[in-house]
Amino acid sequence: MVDVDSASEPAAESAETPAPDPATDTAADTAAEPATDGAAARDAELPPVVADGAPEAADLLRGGAAAASPVTSSVTAHASAEAPAVGVTGGTERFIDVPKSHKFTKPIMWMKATGLSTGVRTIKGIAYKLTSKLTREAMAAFLYRGEGNPKFTPGSRFPDVPKSHKFYTSIMWMKSAGLTTGIKTPKGVIYRPQHNTTREATAAFLYRQAGSPEFIDSGTVKLSGTVMVAETVTAEPSGWAPSSTTYTYQWLKNGTAIPDTTDVAYTLLPEDEGATVQVKITGRLEGAKSISMTTNPVTVKGLEVTPGTVTVKGSPEVTKTLTASATGWVPAATEYTYQWYIAGSPVAGATSSTYTLAAGDLGKAVTVRVTGRLAGYKPAGLTSKALTVKPKQITVAEATEMVRQTIFSEVNRIRTG
Repeated sequence: MVDVDSASEPAAESAETPAPDPATDTAADTAAEPATDGAAARDAELPPVVADGAPEAADLLRGGAAAASPVTSSVTAHASAEAPAVGVTGGTERFIDVPKSHKFTKPIMWMKATGLSTGVRTIKGIAYKLTSKLTREAMAAFLYRGEGNPKFTPGSRFPDVPKSHKFYTSIMWMKSAGLTTGIKTPKGVIYRPQHNTTREATAAFLYRQAGSPEFIDSGTVKLSGTVMVAETVTAEPSGWAPSSTTYTYQWLKNGTAIPDTTDVAYTLLPEDEGATVQVKITGRLEGAKSISMTTNPVTVKGLEVTPGTVTVKGSPEVTKTLTASATGWVPAATEYTYQWYIAGSPVAGATSSTYTLAAGDLGKAVTVRVTGRLAGYKPAGLTSKALTVKPKQITVAEATEMVRQTIFSEVNRIRTG
C-alpha cells in the first residue's frame, strides 16, 4: 500500500509502507521544514480548478501516467491599453513564488496545470508557498479533486476524522479507494489530518509518480506593430515550454472573434478604426491541457498623416519675406495649409506659405504651423523652430545713399535759411 504523506511520520507509528523515492530524489525532497502558521492548509480551501481528463489521483499514487485531455484555460494579459504601438504583453500562469529557476518548478507548475493545486491567496497574488507545510487533509483534497470529486460509499471512518470535518469527504474517499490505511498508534489507527509534509516535496513526488508527464508551462505573448488602420500587428509568444508547444491564434474585435483571422498576424482594416483589437493565443501539446492567453484590448487608430519636417527660408528681418516648406511627410500626396504666428499668437490673414515681416514684429518670435491633409486621413500638424525678428540690415550702397540724402537735405536747408 502506497501512502505518499505517511513518509514523514515516525516509523513506529506508521501502519503503511512509505513510497520509495526515485533515484533522483535529493535530501531536500523530504527535509523537515521550519514550523509555519499553517497558511499552506488554506490552499485546499480555494475553489477547485479541476480539468476534465486531468491525471487521476489513483494513477498518480500507483505510478500511472494518465494523459490529460486538452482543456483550455484563460488568462488575460496585463498591458497598457493606452499604448497603440509596440509592446502589449500577455500575462503568465505562474505562481508568484515559483521562478523558472526553482529546482521543482516543473512538478509544481504541473500541479497547477492539471488543477491539483489552486494555490494560496496572498496580498501579492496567488502563491504556492514552497516551504510551507502541506497538511494531510490538504493532500487528501488535492487527490480527491484530481480524481474528479467521484461519488463513493464511505466505510468505517478514522476516529480523528468526524463527519463534521471540512475534508471528511476527501479523506474518506482516500480510505475507500485504498490510498491510505491510516497510521497505527497505541490508541488505534488514525489519519492525523493536520500532520504536515512539505509542499514542494509532495509536488515532486506526485509528478514523478505520474511518470513526469509533459505539460505546457506558459510564457508571455507580445503584440508587436502599430495599432493603426492599414498596419499589420503580429502576435509573438515567448518563454513557453516545452519548445514543442504549438500555437493557434484568434483575433478579436471589441471582444468578439473576427471571422477567418487565425493567422499569427492581422492587417487592420478601415472599419476597425475606433474599435479595440486583441489576440487570443492557445498553446497546444499532445497529451497535455491547452493554455490560452488574451492580450488586453487596444484601440485602433485611424489613418494619420505622419509629419516630416518644416523649414523656414529667408532672413528674419523687418520687411523681409519668409517662406515655409514641408518635406518628408507621409503619404507623399499630402496637401498643406499654413498659419504664421508672432510671439505665439496667430497673425490674421497670414495663411500662405510666405509671410513678410512688419516693423511691429521686431524683437518677437516668428513661427509657422504647417498642417498636412489628405482625404481619408486624420490631419497632422508641425510647428517650425522659432526665429527672432531682427532690425532691417542695410547694405553699403543703401548707407551711402542715406548719407547723400541727408547731406543734400542739410545743404538745401542752409540755402533757404
